[in-house]
Amino acid sequence: MYLTYYSSPEIKEIILDEFAPGDLLRFGRTNRANSLLIVDYMLSRFSVDRFLGQFFTPLQVQEFFLLLRHADLLVNGLPVFHFLNRSIDRSRCLDLVVNDSDTVVCFPWLASAGYELYLPVDNAEWEEHEDAGSDHGDSEGGDENSVHSDDGEEIMLTNHTRSFSGAHDLVQGVIDFVKRGDKRDMFIRLAITKRTSIEVLLASKSTCAFNFISGSGIYSLYPDSTFDKQLSLVIRNDSNDSVLSSAHTFESMGFTSIEVPSILDRADHKSDFYAGETLSDGSDVIHVRYVGDTRCWRLPIPGATPSKYIVSWVLAYEGSEAHSVYTGVTPRGTSQHRD
Repeated sequence: MYLTYYSSPEIKEIILDEFAPGDLLRFGRTNRANSLLIVDYMLSRFSVDRFLGQFFTPLQVQEFFLLLRHADLLVNGLPVFHFLNRSIDRSRCLDLVVNDSDTVVCFPWLASAGYELYLPVDNAEWEEHEDAGSDHGDSEGGDENSVHSDDGEEIMLTNHTRSFSGAHDLVQGVIDFVKRGDKRDMFIRLAITKRTSIEVLLASKSTCAFNFISGSGIYSLYPDSTFDKQLSLVIRNDSNDSVLSSAHTFESMGFTSIEVPSILDRADHKSDFYAGETLSDGSDVIHVRYVGDTRCWRLPIPGATPSKYIVSWVLAYEGSEAHSVYTGVTPRGTSQHRD
């Protein structure tokens, strides 16, 4: 059966529902029309409104889109992976990363959406909450930091982070919020960053975790290796052995964890793991990646607006370790790149 952008939604769903995520990626890259077809299918079949609707009312979802566009805020974690992978996600925890300067906006909005600071009644409730949620590493412990709400009240940050162990120099702390429900409680885990939210994402422990929702769209930065080849490249941005915990999360879902890609993958210009090359004259060419470049998988969201800045990073290899190195932001239109 021949499939086009103008095929009926029923026909699209019947055919494309049989495609694996990697097949969708390849099909969407064959030409412009097929790219639009895949975007249309993903957004109708796996609506981001329905995804966020697990945590917010329809009106709050639209307000949240506004928040994404105007604050340094990202949605990340396993729920975004499951959304792009078209797999069932039973998580009751939404992971958010926000810059410290924007907490004055996020705190009151979460309160208006019915979320309150989460204080577990006992250890059993805490363990149940941890099982509800996120995919980040082992607990760091401690409550050394604090931020202030819009009314000046000091809020302690509970660094209980199963999270961000490789980005602990970037993360000020983590706060959990809960919305009590008749059938089940829903949670939001808010990581407060010292610098930009994207820097924390780029310090993730596995390339499979480089997926997020921002004000400009839904992104996967390593889509081919993640959704086609099911490879999880372990990222070691520090010496903490807990970096493996995130990799183990994906291994439990059938992914293969690798410490360093093969020489062929590192040399292949089309590979997710290409990092550059050494020319015949001995000079090194470093392959710089940009959020939104042609290797990314991007889906639009309602009212999406292009970011004013281009975020770049490089994937570097040192001995038997891979590192993700944030290289900064440049105003859109001033650097040579393809988005």
